[in-house]
Amino acid sequence: MRVWGRRVAVSVALIAVSGCSSGAVGRTGGPAAASVPPRSAVATPLDAFLPSPQETLTLQRGEAVLTNSCLGRLGFNQNPMPLPSSMRPTERHPEFIDVPLRQAQRIGYSRSDAPAENTRSAWDEKSSKVQQDLLFGRVKSYGGRVVPAGGCIREVAEKITSGTRIPRKIVGGGVELNRMADASPTGLAEAHIDVVRLDAIAQAKRDGRVRDSASRWAACMARHGMRYRSPDESANDPRWSGDSVSSLERETAVADMKCQAEVRYRQTMIAVQSVYEERVIKARASELGTLRSNLKRWVANSAEAVRAAS
Repeated sequence: MRVWGRRVAVSVALIAVSGCSSGAVGRTGGPAAASVPPRSAVATPLDAFLPSPQETLTLQRGEAVLTNSCLGRLGFNQNPMPLPSSMRPTERHPEFIDVPLRQAQRIGYSRSDAPAENTRSAWDEKSSKVQQDLLFGRVKSYGGRVVPAGGCIREVAEKITSGTRIPRKIVGGGVELNRMADASPTGLAEAHIDVVRLDAIAQAKRDGRVRDSASRWAACMARHGMRYRSPDESANDPRWSGDSVSSLERETAVADMKCQAEVRYRQTMIAVQSVYEERVIKARASELGTLRSNLKRWVANSAEAVRAAS
């Protein structure tokens, strides 16, 4: 299913908040809606707490080295985790629905610009049942060797996060992320910010400025003969859930992009969400400060693992 405004982090689907909530927060004042960049270039305040591409690369390289070391120690040397040499671009803001007009004309809301399947996903698909058992600790021994409790994945996570405390749960925007200690450290920071950001997204969509913009967008869509309350609703219409793209989806996506541009919906949403993200940062300063210091330590631990293996 092709779904906009959602991300998957640490195997938990993070569902974006609906724009139908009540309780608008004022209709005047606040940020001006500036010229809008492409979605891939959008930056909002909480992005400052995400790992840089180089930090992410270091974390992934450390995870690969430690995973292969653990499996090798158990006598399993098939399908080693690939050691990445570069990072592909990642999408930080799927909540801002933006399809280039020519793309909408060709393939509707389909996301041809999404990053291609990464090498880690391809590695997972090649993983045998035996390898999965060793990774997740589903067996206690292999070839006469003791499998670490929780498997190689937990061993690796403990080594990368050594010297830090992982929160038991993270809450934001009505979503609760649990079992953080069992998650891969390579995605912990992103998962944390994904959930925290939901607070800002929820507040932004209740804000009078965004609600007014959505109302004007809906009126524009109605002039095209299409009845939706928000861009989220049109982009996630269940009729677009199949693999094929209908002419109606293409027409809807084109009208959507034209109407968003006409009423400056995305510019407004980015500006207002940024204000609420600043408030979230202040309200959760201690938590985010801990995340930042944790990330620094995780990267250092990963870099040391790579150096030790070279």
